Amino acid sequence: MSNALARCAAALLVASTVLGEEQPGVSDRSILFGQSAAFSGPAQELGRNMRLGMQAAFREVNEQGGVHGRRLELVSLDDGYEPEAAIDNTRQLIEGERVFALIGAVGTP
Repeated sequence: MSNALARCAAALLVASTVLGEEQPGVSDRSILFGQSAAFSGPAQELGRNMRLGMQAAFREVNEQGGVHGRRLELVSLDDGYEPEAAIDNTRQLIEGERVFALIGAVGTP
């Protein structure tokens, strides 16, 4: 899975570089991903396990030198499986944290 993740991140990074624009969440040292998921509430186990899986994959990619020398980093926010919190978190991740991409959403009822 981590090889697929590294290839996907590399493809996104190359595509964004081709556009010639500076990309949010990408620096010379890291690529920042954002996740809004349930870490509390009725779907908390799913959210927690998804985050653990992504952290393991990121760790493996980073141990192999990252993507084009950039470490993969994850910012995770708890939405409690609630739609309004998911919307607020998504705004925070995009506008506040300025993540490169959103991944690992659990969803809401």
